[in-house]
Amino acid sequence: MMNPLRMASGAAGLAMLLGTSVASAMPVLSISVDRAIATEGTLQPVRVELRLNEPAPAGGVCIDLDLAGGTARPDQDFRLAMSVPRIPEGGMMASVPIMIIDDQISEPDETVLIVLRPSDCYQVGPSRQFSLLIRDDDDDPVSLGNRLQQIVATVPDPLVASQLSNLGQLCATNRPPPGSELDRRCQLLRLALRDPGAAQQLIRSLRGVLGEEFSSQRRGFRMLAGTQMGALGRRLEAVRHGGGAGVALVDSQLLGGNGALSLSANLAEDNELLGRGIGLFASVTLGDGKRQSSALESGYSNDSAAYLLGIDKRVGLDWVFGLAYTRNRFDADLSGDSGDLGLRSNALNLYFSRALASGWIDGSLGYGKGRLKQTRIATFSGQTDEESFSSVDVLRGSPDTTLLMATLSAGFDWQRGNWSFGPRAAFEYSRFDVDAFAETAVEGSDAFAVALQEQRVQSRLARLGFGSQWAISTRHGVLLPQFDAYWVAQFENEAGVIRGSFVNDPQSQEFLLPTAGVDARYGEASLSLAMQFAGGQSGFLSYRRLFGFADTEQDYWSLGFRWEL
Repeated sequence: MMNPLRMASGAAGLAMLLGTSVASAMPVLSISVDRAIATEGTLQPVRVELRLNEPAPAGGVCIDLDLAGGTARPDQDFRLAMSVPRIPEGGMMASVPIMIIDDQISEPDETVLIVLRPSDCYQVGPSRQFSLLIRDDDDDPVSLGNRLQQIVATVPDPLVASQLSNLGQLCATNRPPPGSELDRRCQLLRLALRDPGAAQQLIRSLRGVLGEEFSSQRRGFRMLAGTQMGALGRRLEAVRHGGGAGVALVDSQLLGGNGALSLSANLAEDNELLGRGIGLFASVTLGDGKRQSSALESGYSNDSAAYLLGIDKRVGLDWVFGLAYTRNRFDADLSGDSGDLGLRSNALNLYFSRALASGWIDGSLGYGKGRLKQTRIATFSGQTDEESFSSVDVLRGSPDTTLLMATLSAGFDWQRGNWSFGPRAAFEYSRFDVDAFAETAVEGSDAFAVALQEQRVQSRLARLGFGSQWAISTRHGVLLPQFDAYWVAQFENEAGVIRGSFVNDPQSQEFLLPTAGVDARYGEASLSLAMQFAGGQSGFLSYRRLFGFADTEQDYWSLGFRWEL
């Protein structure tokens, strides 16, 4: 007969074995959440996924999910979009969407504790609870503004600081449409005001939408004005070095002593080199250069062309009066594939030259109109609570421009046989006005498109230099190798600001974009060869280079002809 205690022990063991087998037969259920942070007002629900380690047995698997923990309140801060479903027989997963409620109340960030409770339908897996953070988006504007200014104050780059302030203004004026490109960027800003790491991310992202292009644009304005004045200045230099006799050798686009026939070159008898005093002239100057990027300005490579056509009349031996038409082109490709700049301008210039023994006085007045076309490529990337994103916006503006310019110059030459040399001085003024304009999106979003107010770029500069020529007579005319060098002082060299607003800002709140200053002092030098033929026909070749121009390399080549009538 079997021992009763052994039987009881065996029964208990069997019961324990059966219990273990039943427990091990239950599937293991775990939870996961698609994101850890959600912002009030988001249109994307937070999805809680419940996943089995094996297909659900007959009858399916019921789920006991608890969302009562944490500081967030059900039906006030969040709610389930549907009841918690069963995992059907043979299934392995169920999904529960949690909607985040936008309560329009300024309050601290809140949490929802998502807990998977034990059940007879499953075993609880190692991932059994999750804490979801709900960010508040209704902060007190004063508090947000103070936090924004704290971030701005820590940014050493003035353009980044400016754009950060601009974005803050734009996002504060009117809530962008949910899901829009601008809404994404405002979400990133709101996140940055709460999270130092997100603030650094935003600062890095703003490097792609800065306004360095506008500072480069202003530098292009100055170069265009210099191009027009310089082409005319070459004409005046040619006239005066002909001793008022109308010898016209138009040189490159910057003022200087090139392209002139010295008084000692009048070696042919009966003035057969000079003609009757009415001259038609034409020249072309091609420029090529590059500028390195700075904190406030995009670098660029540029090419330019200045075309000049005119007529002048010699009155006696002391005066020359003339009229010239100038067509200018300046194109720049901005560094880092950030856009391009194109300037086109037409101008009319009146000028005179007065010969004074071995010296001269010249003057000119010009007026021109043109068109600017600037394409700006803004790249922006970031990661919000909702998503990671990257966008490329191609923005374009095409304002009209107006140019007013005036020059006054004087000089003196000493003669030593066929060599002449002496000092030169000039004063130049130019005023470049740009109409107000608004950028439009050629591609992508206009979230960071700007509307700029009217701009006025003025330049006052003085040139002091030295020029020399050597006249070489031949049987067909005169060859004139020349050299000149100038020291240039720019009086309008201070950094300025560009005023504008975001196109999408319904209140059009003004912001300021700082711009780079220009070099106050630099130098120029050139070499040229002029040719004067019998009957007044002439021509020249010239090369000019700028020196001491910070972060800039610039060269010019010129070719010109004149026909005496």
